[in-house]
Amino acid sequence: MKVLTIPCIMLFYMLTFASLVGASPADKAFVATSKQHYSTATKSVLNLSADDKLTTTTYSSIYIPIKDIFAKQVDSLTWDNSKKLATITNQGKQLLINLSGKSITASDNQVILPSEWVSIVNGRVSLNAYVLAFIFDRYADRYNDKEQVAAERAQWESKLSFLNIDWTDGLADKEHYMHVNVVFK
Repeated sequence: MKVLTIPCIMLFYMLTFASLVGASPADKAFVATSKQHYSTATKSVLNLSADDKLTTTTYSSIYIPIKDIFAKQVDSLTWDNSKKLATITNQGKQLLINLSGKSITASDNQVILPSEWVSIVNGRVSLNAYVLAFIFDRYADRYNDKEQVAAERAQWESKLSFLNIDWTDGLADKEHYMHVNVVFK
């Protein structure tokens, strides 16, 4: 028993020390592997906290319907079928989700989401769960993102502040679900 105890203790101290002084090549490979696993999520779970209530909904896609995220939290949410344009209005500002494939121009009180972030899934306008989790991620300042990525995330968080999302968390599980926790102010 003593023979196993000493190597285990040594391994524990080595791993602890390695995490304090920087990642080894093996640690970097582990991170790359975990990111690869994280990005294979094909389904999503929305945990929505608002007005002291938690609602959990599971989806068979990585996309989450905007109606499920925002309908009870904003002034209005509309869909113009002829223009293929969803509009979320709150605090005098609008978030435009253009699914027409055509270019549109935003006015001063409007923000247009990139088309790569959205999709129509089962007839519903939906937002990519990874994007939703990342923009408002409460721990994003602790990530080692490149300066450009961190700045872009912060810009989007500022642009979309009128949606009243306080913070988000994202977590993928081994069942290939992306869990997105959204907390409204």
